[in-house]
Amino acid sequence: MSNLLIIGADNKIARAVRENLQYDPDDHTTLFVRYQSAINNEIKESDRVIEGKVTDLHVLKMAMHDQDIIYADINKNLADAANTIIEAMHGEHVKRLIFATTSGIYDQLPETYGEWDKQQIDAAAADFYQAAKLIRTSDLDYTLVRPFWLHRSLKQDENMAMNAEPFKPTDLSQDHVVKVITDLIQDPDKYQHTSISIDKD
Repeated sequence: MSNLLIIGADNKIARAVRENLQYDPDDHTTLFVRYQSAINNEIKESDRVIEGKVTDLHVLKMAMHDQDIIYADINKNLADAANTIIEAMHGEHVKRLIFATTSGIYDQLPETYGEWDKQQIDAAAADFYQAAKLIRTSDLDYTLVRPFWLHRSLKQDENMAMNAEPFKPTDLSQDHVVKVITDLIQDPDKYQHTSISIDKD
């Protein structure tokens, strides 16, 4: 890793990923947030912070300038955000994208769980699906990360399903998802052009 942009750096998983990254003096992290006040107590001396809306193309392109890896952790308006992220990455010639979405968007859960899962996220499911579709049909070196429902617990062994492969739905440790995303940032050649859902054994 060298230059990393975290979009949605004030979100829970993104915060934990930042804490989990191994320190390297050659690495530079840019934090993209709506309001800097949300992370004032967490900013490190080496961090660069940019405030803005993820759908603001001009500000997003400025944030992406000279970046190597984009990690996006967004919890609403995902399709609009994904569209702007793709356009900004093209404009700044950035290729590597790690994008957090949700499980169940490809109906890969067992039938009863798939229905339950989609009921919980309700209309957001279509937004998640459209965002994932935009990214998968782009020319970016993407990884879509789709965790099941999270809870706070100790580390767990990872179990990942690729694309629409069925997987076992269950509550998932936040620490486990953080580990997977951290590994992708630190080894960006892993799981390119892949959508992975994550559960626990």
